Amino acid sequence: MEADLFAGVTLLLDAHPLPPAAGAARSVFVPADAVLAAARRLDAAGCHLEDLSGLDCVEGILVTYHFARYERNERIVLRTLASHEDGRVPSIAAVFGGAEWHERELHDFFRGDFRR
Repeated sequence: MEADLFAGVTLLLDAHPLPPAAGAARSVFVPADAVLAAARRLDAAGCHLEDLSGLDCVEGILVTYHFARYERNERIVLRTLASHEDGRVPSIAAVFGGAEWHERELHDFFRGDFRR
């Protein structure tokens, strides 16, 4: 049994949906200031960033990251909420270089701010 993938990371929601129905082995929701710590844990566990996207909701901008871990044939979803007023989410580009383009696109689309 693997140690908890998100040990030490603040989780607001932690779900283990059925993979065939949900397409992911685990789905977590973290505060925006915990995104970078979660990304580091996922990188250390051998995960790869597939994509990230944003959705403008009443509560703020929902940012969703999809990760894959090929050795275990699993997908992990990481979500956070950025407020409309602040719109700030820490950048994970230092951990997953491919995130930079996606973050830039989200910034341009939502006028959010991914801190460096």
